[in-house]
Amino acid sequence: PREGDTAAATAGAPPAEQPTAPQPMVPAYSVTGPLAPNANTSIVLARAREGGLPTASAFAHALNDLYEAAKPLTDLELWSGRASDVGQVRKINEDSVLTLEATVLEHDGYLPAALYVVADGMGGHQSGEVASSIAARTVGALVNSSLLGPLVAGDPVARDPDTCARLLQHAVLEANRRITDLARERHSDLGTTIVAALLIGNQLTVANVGD
Repeated sequence: PREGDTAAATAGAPPAEQPTAPQPMVPAYSVTGPLAPNANTSIVLARAREGGLPTASAFAHALNDLYEAAKPLTDLELWSGRASDVGQVRKINEDSVLTLEATVLEHDGYLPAALYVVADGMGGHQSGEVASSIAARTVGALVNSSLLGPLVAGDPVARDPDTCARLLQHAVLEANRRITDLARERHSDLGTTIVAALLIGNQLTVANVGD
């Protein structure tokens, strides 16, 4: 095109959008709480033994940091979605999805608690949809009865990362036992993969087998 045509076309074009100003950065500690340097009990005690906390006031501040770091975040709103599709190859959808969600709203804010389980029946094996259903329902039932139910009821229940990890491990092993027993009974090779995510406040624990 000629130079004049180019200039005319440019003049008639809508003005380019102005870039928006970047949003201000949020300090990590304002979201996560005081995670360092006193977020570990062993570190605090070691510092105290070695003289790193020379006064009672310094030791008290370190203990308070531990307490604040252990508190779950509040005022968190939980949004989730789920979907499943049989796809274009198989005639039966062998996936199973289970979600349990609860939000406790009290004077100190929101505390979301949730369990998400996705189990995918193993292709090429018999009754994958049965195995995935057993896995999802077993994990859901055990986590609900051991943790989510008591938590919602206000009963004292441990919910630290180690406890949640052991609970998910126990639930997955129990699901495996039930599936194995059914496979022996039916003389079948049914099986499934599983991914489970347990959310308590801002603490997420994940179990994964196969996917």
